[in-house]
Amino acid sequence: MSTTLDGRRPSKVLLYSGPLEKYVSQNATVIVESLTPVLDVLGKAGATILEAPNEVPNGTRIVARHPDGSVFEYMQPRVRVPSAAPPLHCS
Repeated sequence: MSTTLDGRRPSKVLLYSGPLEKYVSQNATVIVESLTPVLDVLGKAGATILEAPNEVPNGTRIVARHPDGSVFEYMQPRVRVPSAAPPLHCS
């Protein structure tokens, strides 16, 4: 499992497949519990906030361009993201 620069595990990631040009303007969507620390880390890393925090139907989102040119959407869902799925029990 890879980690972030500060040693923590990354949050949930939504990956897209197929031709994306007409559907998305970012490389990936990252689901986070809170945008506050994300904005702080992005600022320190020299990222450019392309879309400030705004409410959308499923939560609050931002879009940022990282110094390497990649563009990420960060989404803070309205419902808290569970840290792990409950174990499955088989009879």
